[in-house]
Amino acid sequence: MSTMLRLTTVLLLAALAMAGCSGGDEDVPDNQPVKPASAPSDWTTTDLGPVSIATPPEWEKQPSTEPSQTMTATTWRAKEVDGISPGGVEVRVISSPQQDAGKAAQALAINAMSTLQAGDVEPEKIVWPRSELAYYIAYTSEVPVETDPAAPRKPYVTRTLVLDLADGSQVQVNALVDEDSDEKLPDQVVSTAKLAEAED
Repeated sequence: MSTMLRLTTVLLLAALAMAGCSGGDEDVPDNQPVKPASAPSDWTTTDLGPVSIATPPEWEKQPSTEPSQTMTATTWRAKEVDGISPGGVEVRVISSPQQDAGKAAQALAINAMSTLQAGDVEPEKIVWPRSELAYYIAYTSEVPVETDPAAPRKPYVTRTLVLDLADGSQVQVNALVDEDSDEKLPDQVVSTAKLAEAED
């Protein structure tokens, strides 16, 4: 199992363990750590229903999975180098979340600290267009390069958005790259997350 796949699996299990408010019309503060942004022209934008996401051309989309009856997970991964993927993103759409974005973000932060040696991780409440409640998490995870948990670990710069939608669903976007990649890339990817307009 690749390092990227192991990491997304760990995060997915945390999301399953969890499986609405700030106004979605608020202006995004200038000093917010991550803000919505347009993707570079050579990136690919994918519509996942409640949310669309843009990814670098070298990241390959994997088949979507349904870890539970209420969750669909879609992953993009960079091509492996020596059996290790240097980066990627996973987008989870949860139709009936068991926790709101704040509690879900806190659970993900606790998971990162306990299983990924991420140090102190504190979710930050943010404003995101069309989101009822939004949180951002920034940390560096330490991921085993082999299946053995005792194996050497590699640092991955990790950025996560947790967004509650007006219809009661939730979107989680988790992007990461290794220390040899552009550390700004995870923020670039999550910043392209665009929520669909609520249906009347």
